[in-house]
Amino acid sequence: MKVRAPSGRLVYASPGTSDGDRMRALGAAMRRYAMGAEAAGTLVVLTTPSGYASALAQAIDEAAHPGVVGTVAGDNVIFVAARDGISAAALRDELSGHLLQGAA
Repeated sequence: MKVRAPSGRLVYASPGTSDGDRMRALGAAMRRYAMGAEAAGTLVVLTTPSGYASALAQAIDEAAHPGVVGTVAGDNVIFVAARDGISAAALRDELSGHLLQGAA
């Protein structure tokens, strides 16, 4: 079903999908596909293995993260645009935090 993201854009979500479910799905996608994250101006640049950037960008978009305006994916790099008032460094730290979840 379609739900309205904080940006006002319509996105697809499973019936009953909560914010927590979307963030857990984002965390799983980050752990599966992301290799690194770097803040650059107002963007966060995520690197993935070749061919996986589109899948991770889609997961970020579907998560409807309140600090993300949108993503642009290439083959192995994603530009994540931070929303006004959110620093790229803070967003990078939050997204990178997903990489460490479950690590011992």
